[in-house]
Amino acid sequence: MDNLKLIIGYMTLKELKRVEAIIKRMIKTKEDQHKLIKKLLL
Repeated sequence: MDNLKLIIGYMTLKELKRVEAIIKRMIKTKEDQHKLIKKLLL
């Protein structure tokens, strides 16, 4: 989770909200969201 905190730290709130909205539109289930987030952080 340290990587996630680091990424959030470098993003503005507006950028974070935009990315979150895109991910929610693309990924319907939370399980798939977690898989996508893990891929992005690797």
